[in-house]
Amino acid sequence: MTIPCRSVKDLELAKFVLDSSGDEAVNVVVSDIDLTGVGTEINTYAEVSAVAKDTLTTIVTYTVPVGKTFRLSRIEASGSRMGIFTTLSGATIIDTKRSYFDNYNVVAEFGDEEFPAETVLTVKILHSRPTAGDFEARITGKVI
Repeated sequence: MTIPCRSVKDLELAKFVLDSSGDEAVNVVVSDIDLTGVGTEINTYAEVSAVAKDTLTTIVTYTVPVGKTFRLSRIEASGSRMGIFTTLSGATIIDTKRSYFDNYNVVAEFGDEEFPAETVLTVKILHSRPTAGDFEARITGKVI
């Protein structure tokens, strides 16, 4: 017997049906599972102050726990000076945003892009204004 499961709820129902029937020779096929609502929300925020001109500075870092997968939803960043906000996965740049005079806030949407265990996600800032600046950034997503 094959029981198709398209959600975690279906999988739990199939498990219940199988357990209660006592049939141990059953194959459960799991496909296209909707993981909406599954996992732990991550909301990592940090600030850096008095960042000097032309100094690449890390604002916030998140490391995916061992044995887990991280679904990156978005990065939000802002500051008191215009700058270039760079998001990295390890040493690889995965996004760059620039703030301007009329908008010091930037948002990068990632649509739940998945990153494996032990991946280090980092948001950095580089600004070229003559005076020091303060910057903040937030990494949001889910660990599954």
